[in-house]
Amino acid sequence: RYGLRPTQRIVAVNDEPVRDLDALIEIVTQLDSSRPVRVRMESLQEAEHVKTLKLDPHFWPTELLSLTDDGWQRTAVSK
Repeated sequence: RYGLRPTQRIVAVNDEPVRDLDALIEIVTQLDSSRPVRVRMESLQEAEHVKTLKLDPHFWPTELLSLTDDGWQRTAVSK
């Protein structure tokens, strides 16, 4: 919907640096879903892109997708 690509790495959300997945989850769970979010990304060629988007937790909840011995498992990330 907003043109986020799997070949882009998120490096900051609202100017807060994202070091790893745990940091991203911590930042996202603290966001106000009624306000726009600025996401800074880096491509594989190290070009930076900035997108502003609106969260929609009702239709697009934050989820963690993990590969386990039993296959892929989807876990809701809640506040």
